[in-house]
Amino acid sequence: MHLWGNLLAMLLMIVMLAVIIKFGTDLYTRHGKVIIVPNVEHKQYSEAVKLAEAAGIKIEVSDTGYVKSLPPDCVLTQSLTAGDEVKPGRILHVTVNASSPKKIPLPDIIDNCSFIEAQAKLKAMGFKLGNPQLVPGERDWLYGIRCQGRALRTGDRVSVEDLLILQVGSGSRDPNENIEVEESEFIYKYEDPTSQPRSSSSSSEEETEVEVDEFEVVTGPEGN
Repeated sequence: MHLWGNLLAMLLMIVMLAVIIKFGTDLYTRHGKVIIVPNVEHKQYSEAVKLAEAAGIKIEVSDTGYVKSLPPDCVLTQSLTAGDEVKPGRILHVTVNASSPKKIPLPDIIDNCSFIEAQAKLKAMGFKLGNPQLVPGERDWLYGIRCQGRALRTGDRVSVEDLLILQVGSGSRDPNENIEVEESEFIYKYEDPTSQPRSSSSSSEEETEVEVDEFEVVTGPEGN
């Protein structure tokens, strides 16, 4: 009898624990309660906040963009699809239209990388690129960047809406470039050490002067 009483008590504890876990999980996850995501795209941000609050969802600005045809502070995109059912507590992230195009500092790529590398890096940053301009120099090497007729330098802030023209080496030398050949500073000159300087007295004849050593023969004493 005592054994059966213990088993019944354990069974009741297991049932109570299961009921507590179920209701606790439902309470934590707000089981059965969902929120319909409102459509806030192309609406002013202030209006989007009101729609989100009315639906019981939080809204936050995660990024800005620029679309010329839309007014400033207009919502461009939203992270949650309009009409979806989500749990309470989810955050709706939106991208808002800026009042002017976004400007980004130009990276250190001029005369520092190839055309392919520069093109990939600038596109990844969001820049727009026009047809490259060929200039004399090493083939496919980036020598400069121009925008609206002016040359850019590293660090210049450029709008992502402006068109960048990359100046790329054509692989040929500038025909107007002068090629200077430096002569050797020292020129070897052979001089015959036995030669004598020429006489400048006559331009038509060369005279050779032979020196004759005059000597006197001295005889020794005659032998006995």
